[in-house]
Amino acid sequence: LIDYINSWGPMILGHAHKPVVDAVVEKAKKGTSFGMPTEIETKIAELAVLMVPNIDKIRFVNSGTEACMSAVRLARGFTGKDKVIKFAGCYHGHSDSFLIQAGSGASTFGT
Repeated sequence: LIDYINSWGPMILGHAHKPVVDAVVEKAKKGTSFGMPTEIETKIAELAVLMVPNIDKIRFVNSGTEACMSAVRLARGFTGKDKVIKFAGCYHGHSDSFLIQAGSGASTFGT
């Protein structure tokens, strides 16, 4: 079986890549759900800020859908405008406003 879409992006190292599985198992031993930020999340955020100095704030979310929803919410709050631009035929998350003319890019339009 060949996964040509890599689970829509997060599988860039392949399925069950041993170093990834080992890292997940090691971290899962410390717990799986905490309901609030953990020390490792804080360290990851600090590392991201070091790598991209113009980042002011970081928000971790559970999915690309939540990331898009947060981005739209922030953009609307910052600009005071309601409308946003999105690409027709592309997938921007599973939220009602993103699903209008959603799809898989060019293949959605038969090209």
